[in-house]
Amino acid sequence: HKVLLITGTPTKTMSEQIMFSEIYSYPMREAINNNYICDYEIIIPILDLKKNVLDINIPIELKDLDNDLTLKSLFLISGMLETGSSRCIVYCGSINECEEFNKVFNKISNEYHGLTSWTNSITNYTNYNDRKNILIDFENNNEFKFYILTNVRILNEAVNIIKCDSVFITKINDNETTAVQRLCRANRLDKNNPN
Repeated sequence: HKVLLITGTPTKTMSEQIMFSEIYSYPMREAINNNYICDYEIIIPILDLKKNVLDINIPIELKDLDNDLTLKSLFLISGMLETGSSRCIVYCGSINECEEFNKVFNKISNEYHGLTSWTNSITNYTNYNDRKNILIDFENNNEFKFYILTNVRILNEAVNIIKCDSVFITKINDNETTAVQRLCRANRLDKNNPN
């Protein structure tokens, strides 16, 4: 029997367990150069390695919020404003973190910056119809400045969200394949978004 395997992210495990020969390869750089996907920029916060702190100050008005999520939200809002991004998929470490991140982000965006925001989550507990409606709202609603869609792993792959223009990863992940899959949530060309 012959099988055709098509994947954007072949893994080392795959090559160790399956005898196969590659018949076609199309690198991301070539796809970017040929305008099939958009180019990307990776933005990382500045970390003072001596003091082990980020170069982000938390304003006094936000001191009552979770420190970690406040730093992440401030960094994300700043990055989205600097790049012109408006629709971001956020990868959290747990379902609880998704819920808390949304609360903190909304408070900072709406009450501190005076910028409107829509937040929602898709988890393994979100049923099919709700997922569909959340994704439609994320892509088509235009009432807010920011659209934040949190999840843990459910949006890693097999989802095409053209309007997504940024990805934020809250936890370091050593899995290169997962990192590329997450990056690719925001590499679809969108004729309505020149950025």
